[in-house]
Amino acid sequence: MAHADQQNAVIGDTSASTELLLDGDDVVTTATRSAQKLGDSPEAVTVITADQIAASGATSIPELLQNVPGVDVMDANQSQANVAIRGFNNTTSNTLLVMVDGRRINEDFHSWVLWTTNPILLSRIKKIEVVRGPGSVLYGADAFSGVINIILKSPLELATESTKGTITGQYENHATDFGEATYTAGRPNDWAVTLGAGYHGITGQYQGQPGHVQDSSSVPIYTLDAEKKTSRGSLMITADSADSKADFSSDLILRDGLFTTNTYAASYNEDRGSSPITVRYFQSNLTIYGSGNYGKSSAGEFDIQQQRQLGLLNSLTYGATYRGNHTQSNLTGPDVHIESVSGFFLQDQYQIGDRTTFFAGGRDDKQTVYGTQLSTRFSLVNHLSSNQTVRLSYGTAFSAPTNLENYLSYMSPVLPSVNVNYIENTHLKPEQIHSAEAGYHIDLPKGYVGCSIFYNNISDVIASAVIQYFPPPYSAVPAAIQYQNLGTAHADGLELEGGFPISSNWSGLANYSYENVTNGSDHAEDFSPHSKLNLIAQSDQLRRFSAYVAGHYVSSTTSFGQYLRAYTTVDARIAYRLGRSQEAWTAALVSTDLFDDHHREYLDAAGTAPSLSISEPAERTVRIELSGKF
Repeated sequence: MAHADQQNAVIGDTSASTELLLDGDDVVTTATRSAQKLGDSPEAVTVITADQIAASGATSIPELLQNVPGVDVMDANQSQANVAIRGFNNTTSNTLLVMVDGRRINEDFHSWVLWTTNPILLSRIKKIEVVRGPGSVLYGADAFSGVINIILKSPLELATESTKGTITGQYENHATDFGEATYTAGRPNDWAVTLGAGYHGITGQYQGQPGHVQDSSSVPIYTLDAEKKTSRGSLMITADSADSKADFSSDLILRDGLFTTNTYAASYNEDRGSSPITVRYFQSNLTIYGSGNYGKSSAGEFDIQQQRQLGLLNSLTYGATYRGNHTQSNLTGPDVHIESVSGFFLQDQYQIGDRTTFFAGGRDDKQTVYGTQLSTRFSLVNHLSSNQTVRLSYGTAFSAPTNLENYLSYMSPVLPSVNVNYIENTHLKPEQIHSAEAGYHIDLPKGYVGCSIFYNNISDVIASAVIQYFPPPYSAVPAAIQYQNLGTAHADGLELEGGFPISSNWSGLANYSYENVTNGSDHAEDFSPHSKLNLIAQSDQLRRFSAYVAGHYVSSTTSFGQYLRAYTTVDARIAYRLGRSQEAWTAALVSTDLFDDHHREYLDAAGTAPSLSISEPAERTVRIELSGKF
């Protein structure tokens, strides 16, 4: 069980240490909305630490997520990564909840995550918690297949460091310009303010060449965080902004699109004393213009929770959320669509004897379009010994119809004088998932090993359907298309992961995932490879010379029924510290796809017009990096 002082931490709290690279004793909060040791969690959780992020030289979060078991990352090109958990990836992947310090960042049109244009500084990240498996019982609709919580270093944490500022930058002559800087001022035991700025730029490998995809981006980022310590916790306000110019080549194609993202948040978080409370409010605004398309959304969300100890053996976590949003787009007609959802959740954690904990939870969501949904989860965690844990869980979750799926209403030309009519459908039912899982975790003297086995059954799958064809001579051309609930799907699989020492200077991580993902007709789903293997070796980053090497194997799959070959890639970073102190600057050489595998992770559907093609092969990149503290 978690120690008593850990029991009071809540989701979004960043006080727990994350430096235990190979230790399963790390503290996680996302799976239960309260602090648990990794080995005590009722769900499969993987933690990406700040050390791992710095060692990898990654310039995007999807680069980091490809190292996690059970996580599928698919890049059709450089403009937008698509991330899913345990299969069912596609170019509009939207069954995964992604948060920053407990704040939702999925956009409100189709619940995508715009990884390229979100105002997130990688140098501010303390850790990333990846929860595999349904999480609607605590978080509602978007947490269908899993939850990713990006936890930032708080201003008060940064104020305790001996240095107050950070700078990092990477440059490649034809693909990447990446720079970030932060500065913190204040008094560690009272208040602190952190200012941040960054520039994330990508110039596509084939940008401007005839017959190739446009997939460049220019993303300036500005952040402000202020935190005040209180007798029981802290108050914090944040403001983030990114005013980006970016290509977006996915199901929707934007050339030189303008993406403006602004978020404002205020939170009160108690991490001391009995019955701690967390209260949050945030406002997010997104505008998109480009290639004759536009979209505007504005959303506000209020979240409150409390954790209460009921005697020595029983802990209760409960709370409520309310979210309202306004959206408008040329794809959904002239109307402004106003929706709201309220949710109430309750989770009971009960100690059975010395070694067993039972988790039972439920959540009720009520939304203005799809009505009421109930999500549940029941988990049993048993400690076979002081360092070995087994867990069993069963849960239900749902994925709500998105704004585009409900209200899509426009005409699209396919031939001269021939237009396809997309028709709205506000009677869609949410997709449902029933999930069963078993897991095992063992902490070793210098590492850990974990295993998870899962089965997911999905019903009321939402997909586009042709409801009318044109008469001859265009009888093969759809005249009307609508999103409908069309059937079922299922997924089962196995995930193995472990951390281990290689030598006194090197540590290793390894994981393997197997997934069998099929539709209701028992045919394999697109973009759902059976096997994935990651092998990572990392040396001590405080030595004069350090290195990081990551190998990735992904088995073959299909794209619109077409064969996508298996591929193997290697990413590497070699670094040299310009001095011996902890504040020493570091120069490094970073490469992705080191051996230039030149694979594709997406193939355009047969018959796609060249102007609508979005598939590009992966290419090797080599970047120069300089980073330091002051």
